[in-house]
Amino acid sequence: MEDKKIFKNIWRFNAIIIAIAGILGVIVLLFSGYLIYKETSRDRYKREIVNIDAKTNIEEKFRLGNLQHIKGFMSVIVPLYSDQSFSLNYSGSKSTTSTRNILFSDLHNETNKWLLPHNKFLITKYKLINESNSYSSDENIITILYKIVKNDTNNDSRLTESDKLIISLSEPNGNNYTEVLKNIDSVIGYELINKEVIAILYSRENQGFTAYISLNGFKVKNEIKLPKFNDQH
Repeated sequence: MEDKKIFKNIWRFNAIIIAIAGILGVIVLLFSGYLIYKETSRDRYKREIVNIDAKTNIEEKFRLGNLQHIKGFMSVIVPLYSDQSFSLNYSGSKSTTSTRNILFSDLHNETNKWLLPHNKFLITKYKLINESNSYSSDENIITILYKIVKNDTNNDSRLTESDKLIISLSEPNGNNYTEVLKNIDSVIGYELINKEVIAILYSRENQGFTAYISLNGFKVKNEIKLPKFNDQH
């Protein structure tokens, strides 16, 4: 008789433990599901992406950024940003900000002009290059280098740096904007050789190149292939 009571108590205790474990398991599953839902349904924010999907309802607003002085010139530059927001199926909404144009403003002479004729492209980056190719703010600017995406070359309905790039140069005041290199996969870097020539290292179709570009007219003076990587042991 005593053995039966002990057995019943053990069985009841085990049943209680199993029930508690089951309840805890349900709570963990519910909490995990909540975290997953929260993660997938929250707003997602990305930079330098332009959504061009015609099937997506996109809200877009343009705004001017902060002005930047150009050492050695009376002009200042002001980037034009595009803020897009759109819904994603089953995963909430998404917001993107991208640079779409650049305003050159001569505040002393009351003249203004845009770098590009429209705001359809993506400027992934622009760099003001000074005389010593440094970050010094005390040296005159020699040229401005731009990385621009015009077309959705990877067919993902987005303009991003994953698409083919165009490398362009202009004078510090925005004059003589010129596309110097096209169909670029990535820019490795650049070096100002002197006040007349800039060297740009880049890759195209799994091949590295160095292009030497004259800053007088922005013409490619020479383009050489970099040695291929030898992966043989």
